[in-house]
Amino acid sequence: MSKSLGAAIKSAREKKGLSANDIADLLDIKGHAYRRYERGEVPLRAETFIAIAHHLGISLDELAGKTKAETGDGQIIYQKIPSKKGTKVIFTVE
Repeated sequence: MSKSLGAAIKSAREKKGLSANDIADLLDIKGHAYRRYERGEVPLRAETFIAIAHHLGISLDELAGKTKAETGDGQIIYQKIPSKKGTKVIFTVE
């Protein structure tokens, strides 16, 4: 994961007044594991990215640090598709 995405996630969390441990608890992971996402040290699964946005009450674009000017009129749409190995998430940009 890029460090800039991790920084955007950390910034969004701080704007909501939550600690890294608060979000980690909501995701049912350890605080140190969550902080590795924010530092860009480990890949962030789509499901986790979606869950973080949900818990912060913001869009995926906002969580990624995008502004309206950067995203234009487009939308990021995601769809969960069950598979034999778990749930897959497909992103579509319109």
